[in-house]
Amino acid sequence: MSRKNNVVTVRLTDEQLKVFTDWKEKLEGDLGIDVPLGAVIRRALDGAIQMYNQRMDHEIQAEINPDERAARTQGANAYISDYKEGK
Repeated sequence: MSRKNNVVTVRLTDEQLKVFTDWKEKLEGDLGIDVPLGAVIRRALDGAIQMYNQRMDHEIQAEINPDERAARTQGANAYISDYKEGK
C-alpha cells in the first residue's frame, strides 16, 4: 500500500476546469495515452511555482547594490580559480 504525502486539494472554476480538460485532451491526442487530469493540474502548479520563484529571484537580485554584486562575483571567481587549481 502506498502512502501519499503533501496532498493538495484544488478547487477550480468552470473556466479553469475547461482549460485543463482541453489541455488534457490535447496531450492525449498528441501522446496517444490516457493522461490523468490530476497530472495536468499538478504540472501546471509546478510551472506556476517555478515561474514565481524565478520572478522572486530576479527581484531579489535587482535589490542587491552594484558594489555587493561585484564583491560576490569576485568571491565566486576566486573560488572557481582555487577549485580549478586544486587548492
